[in-house]
Amino acid sequence: MSTTEMQTVKLILDLICSYFHVTPKQLESPCRRRELVIPRHYAFHLIRRQTSLGVATIGLLFHRCPSTITYALKALANDLTTNAQLRRELATLESQLTPDLYYI
Repeated sequence: MSTTEMQTVKLILDLICSYFHVTPKQLESPCRRRELVIPRHYAFHLIRRQTSLGVATIGLLFHRCPSTITYALKALANDLTTNAQLRRELATLESQLTPDLYYI
């Protein structure tokens, strides 16, 4: 993982944690509470879109197997097709993140 990708991942995690009022440790935890699953899935999605990291590397970052990351990305993609609130929330997060990436 390059330095730029590491900085991008840190920006994404900082954004997710501040937006959802969770800690990075909570995102990495095995807890399956909805309050943590949604931010975790958003983090997977944003990291996958904003970096060239594959599901195996993302899995290592969150202590999960690659199939879990793949499943989460597909589940979120399905939810985004039917849930306008999730689309708006993710768009808001992406808009807050994208300007910062130009300064890396």
